[in-house]
Amino acid sequence: MAQFHIYNNNPTADGIDGDELTYGSSLNPLKVYCPDIQQDYTSAIKCAIRCDPGYSIQGGAHIYLDGSDTSKWSLANDNGYKGASDALANASWGSDITVTGVSYVNTIFWAKAEIPANTLWTEDTSVELAADATIVGAGL
Repeated sequence: MAQFHIYNNNPTADGIDGDELTYGSSLNPLKVYCPDIQQDYTSAIKCAIRCDPGYSIQGGAHIYLDGSDTSKWSLANDNGYKGASDALANASWGSDITVTGVSYVNTIFWAKAEIPANTLWTEDTSVELAADATIVGAGL
């Protein structure tokens, strides 16, 4: 069965790299390390979505946040940002996005975490990236 997958660890646009994020487990979640819990911290994480070889997503992939407390997370489409700082400063952030042109190579998007000052350091797995899409043969 053809599938699409979501990746992190600085994937390359139009590449086939990155580390696949897991869904429904904590084997490879999005991770944010806050250097100083005494201050507010914001981090942008470069992500990608791609299909198995020979397939593409018809229309667009609806990517959204799913979980009990999504208030610390937001998503943005990529606009050729040069890095996390550029994405933080210039992207349009929201609770969901639609990513188009998805095939067997990476299509980049961004996830942003906002951690308020004095938040206790914890591993929070209450929020997941989820996606809905229609997969077709790449030639269709």
